[in-house]
Amino acid sequence: MFLLPVIVSGHADWLGGFTFGNVLSNAFLLISFSAVQSIGLLGEELGWRGYMNQKMEPLLGTVGTCLGGGIVWGVWHFPMDIAGYFGGNGTFSEVLVSTFGRLAMLTCFGAFLMWLTKKTNSVFLR
Repeated sequence: MFLLPVIVSGHADWLGGFTFGNVLSNAFLLISFSAVQSIGLLGEELGWRGYMNQKMEPLLGTVGTCLGGGIVWGVWHFPMDIAGYFGGNGTFSEVLVSTFGRLAMLTCFGAFLMWLTKKTNSVFLR
């Protein structure tokens, strides 16, 4: 994100922060963060599509489970999306428009993933 402006404008002093220690530290931080995130994502997949799929199927049927699961998954991400406003990322109306657009997209994608889980009989794609 910052590299092109540095190259174009010639602010090479910004690159002075790239020392071997900083790069190595950030690489280890990225590796550890990736491991922690993977554990969280594994729990999300097992919970939403593994457990919830099995419990909702007898109550709502396949179509209802896919739609309901998609809605739940979309709403699950809503607080994170709306937090952009409180972080100073645009006006409230701009954040609402992008948040509801993402909510619709996540709901559709969540419904697709619920259907895919049902179709493959597995939480993980093979």
